Amino acid sequence: MTSPAVSTQPRTKRGSATRVGAWKQIGDKEFITGNARWLDQACHRSLYSYQLRTALQLAVEDPSVALVWEALLTVASARDRAVFLEVLVQTSLGDRAAAATVGGLLGMKPEAVRQQVSRIRRRLRDLAALDPRFADLAGLAIVA
Repeated sequence: MTSPAVSTQPRTKRGSATRVGAWKQIGDKEFITGNARWLDQACHRSLYSYQLRTALQLAVEDPSVALVWEALLTVASARDRAVFLEVLVQTSLGDRAAAATVGGLLGMKPEAVRQQVSRIRRRLRDLAALDPRFADLAGLAIVA
């Protein structure tokens, strides 16, 4: 019985990140120069995510959306942005217990959701006060 041939070439899948050089040499010159690459740009989640595409479409229609999105990218992590935006959506739909709804959706306690939203609003107010590019945020209801 013969053993199956084992390839020494790295296996990649369409849409997977890949890089130049061997993974065991992370940090070498070839790695730093080549960096990570996407074999299929349509799968690059951080650039082509549903949320980002939606935000870009809304920003085209209303410039204040672009300002809010850029500010959120500046002050909040992806998870924090998701919580904040979901609370805004639930509230706009008339949900009087948006924190409880979002908490249930994301596996968080309602109080933790409220604290996170409060923290992001505070960061947005601070950003509006400190950075002239974001001064217009101060007049938006979601920051108040």
